[in-house]
Amino acid sequence: YIVDDDFMLVNRWLLDDADLSYLQTRSGLSIPLFEGLVAELRLDYDRVGFQIPGTHNTDTEWVFALGYRW
Repeated sequence: YIVDDDFMLVNRWLLDDADLSYLQTRSGLSIPLFEGLVAELRLDYDRVGFQIPGTHNTDTEWVFALGYRW
């Protein structure tokens, strides 16, 4: 999703259709810095398997990335 000419919202979802036990999401904001160089701040959330009491089957991570947009 493009907020304006430069800023982009990042939102990606992956859900396993076979058994619905795998979920992977990426949500954040991509910000242009200069001449194609971009910064991205996003939250990554992954879940594997079904919730079982006493287990941790999720992973949450904040990501700051630098990259280049063509």
